[in-house]
Amino acid sequence: MVFLLYACCVPVDGARRSVICDLQRNRPYLIPKALFEILTVHADKSLPDIKAYYEHEVDETIDEYFHFLIENDLGFWTDEPYLYPPIAYDWESPSQITNAIVDMNEHSIHDFDWIAMELDKVGCAAIQLRSYSSLSLDELYSILRSFQNCRLRTIEILLKFSEGLELAALEEIVHTHQRVSSIYIHSSPYAEAHMASRTKIPIVWINTAISDHSFCGNVNPGRFASNIQMFTESMHYNNCLNRKISIDADGHIKNCPAFGKSFGKAGSTSLTEVICESDFRKWWSISKDSIDTCRDCEFRYICTDCRAITSNDSDMFSKPAKCKYNPYQATWIANSYSYEQ
Repeated sequence: MVFLLYACCVPVDGARRSVICDLQRNRPYLIPKALFEILTVHADKSLPDIKAYYEHEVDETIDEYFHFLIENDLGFWTDEPYLYPPIAYDWESPSQITNAIVDMNEHSIHDFDWIAMELDKVGCAAIQLRSYSSLSLDELYSILRSFQNCRLRTIEILLKFSEGLELAALEEIVHTHQRVSSIYIHSSPYAEAHMASRTKIPIVWINTAISDHSFCGNVNPGRFASNIQMFTESMHYNNCLNRKISIDADGHIKNCPAFGKSFGKAGSTSLTEVICESDFRKWWSISKDSIDTCRDCEFRYICTDCRAITSNDSDMFSKPAKCKYNPYQATWIANSYSYEQ
């Protein structure tokens, strides 16, 4: 009998400790590096053989390890391991662009009909609309109507607080436009969260004052996503910029609104032409395994990445500046985040 992790439970090694990413239940489980070694290097050994390899000096600890795995339903014992092949870690998408960001402020003059048409051409499935100035309900409805007949599946909305953005009105928006997957109201004098009564879509007011794109790029455990799509994309590509296109508040087409380089202006430059440029696509393939410090982090495949705000502006492979985790000490620094099993 050998122990097998379920195919959806994937161990990832880090500098100081390791983690098992449960890609089905969307949860990571911290484990010591010794258990990672048992599950990978000694994956084909029986329990007696594993104990014998370590000269029976840590038998009790090994028993505790396997008790932990069984108790958390992460795997099983079998004498027919060949019946359970691992899952493939390939990542593919039929879309040339999978997600987009459109930023707005009081000076923005976006043509959302053009934006919707161009995003439809490249098969975009998700868009994030971020407004740093107040929008009226009529303006919001007008923007959403532009996307009514396109192939978008989800629309995330970030709005600046104003008195007209009341819960009942926002619930009507998510009911009328069922592509809307969430609404966040920033710069609010109060913080509260609701689920829309008919659609169960989150509508959240937050105190954080947001004035431009610089708020983005934060890294903390609350943003981890232990699912198959995130995990596999992170293994091969940059999980933030891969297949992404953005339009900043001034209408410039970019990889991300926080980037300085523009590839043209919305309304006059085809998005299809932009995404064919090598300078635009070069950011897509920067996976976590090629980024300084990230490559040694146990959370690298479930953590989002930022290439716009890095610790070294001249090095495209440097660590995200807003990540305060030290994988060599397994501690969160500065912001005192913690993550336990």
